[in-house]
Amino acid sequence: TKRASEDGEPVEAVFIPGSADALSSLGPLLTYAGLDPTRVKLIGTGAWDYPGIGREAVFVGGWFPAPEPRGWQDFSEKFGKTFGSAPPRIATLSYDAVTFAVQLSTNPPGARFTPGTLTQPTGFNGADGPLRLRADGMADRGLAVLEVQKQGTHVVDPAPTNLGTSRVSSTGTRPVN
Repeated sequence: TKRASEDGEPVEAVFIPGSADALSSLGPLLTYAGLDPTRVKLIGTGAWDYPGIGREAVFVGGWFPAPEPRGWQDFSEKFGKTFGSAPPRIATLSYDAVTFAVQLSTNPPGARFTPGTLTQPTGFNGADGPLRLRADGMADRGLAVLEVQKQGTHVVDPAPTNLGTSRVSSTGTRPVN
């Protein structure tokens, strides 16, 4: 980034799709290389959503997408009261799958688990927020943008509360016709 600035083409952001193991090794290298996180925005993936990411000062202020923290906190609390231990992070996926199956099972026979009901444009509200199953086998999920802090994270852009009839794509949001 230093050389890009000297050449008159400063780097504004760097995408780092690493997990806890990679970031703990990469943080000191970025600092040593002179990366200034006040001038270059670090952007990550949901893999940045782990305790202690802010211990590496270079990542403080970085942004990453993740489910709203409140949903996970509520789920964890209920899970702990029920089972006496903390849930694994992936538990919300199982919970959502069972919840959707129960919701759809209330439809009349023949209209329970059809492609149309599974891929309804409004989607479902899951433990980690809204999600929609798509006919192409992919899923859309409403995510928040979180900012790394020294102690934890802070929501800088909240997740949508529902997906409505918009369809998210790599080119942005467009209405479903």
